[in-house]
Amino acid sequence: MADSMKLVMTFTCTDGKEHDFSWKYADESPRAADVRTLASTIITNGSIFADVPSEITAAKVVVTTESEIDIRP
Repeated sequence: MADSMKLVMTFTCTDGKEHDFSWKYADESPRAADVRTLASTIITNGSIFADVPSEITAAKVVVTTESEIDIRP
């Protein structure tokens, strides 16, 4: 069994819609201050994205657990 962590941040973008940005290999429990700093940096440099983020609305860590299934006869 293996777990993988992904940081998902939701931003309101200049197109008026909410968009999720995600990063694999996130820390299991990132500090809120670090997430706010990352969000601020993304907004400051937002012009590199097709949908430019203007405000962060949510952040979460998604944990995915995988279990191998032995399908051999």
